[in-house]
Amino acid sequence: MGVRTVSPAPQLLADQVRLRLVFRILAILGCAVLLAAALTYALAVGSQSIPVDQVIAALRDDADLKKSVLIIVREVRLPRALVGALVGLNLSVAGVM
Repeated sequence: MGVRTVSPAPQLLADQVRLRLVFRILAILGCAVLLAAALTYALAVGSQSIPVDQVIAALRDDADLKKSVLIIVREVRLPRALVGALVGLNLSVAGVM
């Protein structure tokens, strides 16, 4: 019986698969961070500028905010931003097909 050696190819292939998986996870996390930043920017910018901390407080239902800020963020800008994000998602899925 001869000595059988294992070629480094399976280990190299496993390392490449692991590296691709890490890259894909980092890419998805990066896209999620960019989406959150874009939505926050969309909620803060408009004819009446609202600071980001007030936008976040309006999303958390903070009672200390003015009612006008709550109405602008929740009833005007949030639906528009969410529809824009969903349309972008649908366009990207249609582009993949």
